[in-house]
Amino acid sequence: MTARDDILHQLRTALADATLPFPPVDPPPLASNERMTVTHAAGDPLALAERFGAELQKLHGTFQIVESLPEARMALIGQLLSWAEEEEAARKGAQLQTGQERKVLSWDPATLIVPALRDALVDLNFELVTPSDLRSDDARDAVR
Repeated sequence: MTARDDILHQLRTALADATLPFPPVDPPPLASNERMTVTHAAGDPLALAERFGAELQKLHGTFQIVESLPEARMALIGQLLSWAEEEEAARKGAQLQTGQERKVLSWDPATLIVPALRDALVDLNFELVTPSDLRSDDARDAVR
């Protein structure tokens, strides 16, 4: 047995142990006082946007800073089209269609203040999925 096989065997054995404390079987939901919510941050809008973008990049996200709402709409559409093209190019073998290829999980466009966003995405065959509540397991499973 190689060292790699030995390590993998030890990991599999340890993870199969039902007495492990993690992950918890049924963790209680976070209370409102336990949620980490930023209520104030110092800086001008550009500095705050750059700070938000830097934090987003740490989570492997991407961002663009734009100057107007039409630019925001076009940047979003451009990014979605780019991602769709990358996904299509990366597909190998049979092209199984699941119905999720053009779905985009989003906040309600009315809260995003980007005018005509839903209409523009529908014109490009994207579907916005806008769940109203994701607190329960069933609600989260419905958008997976």
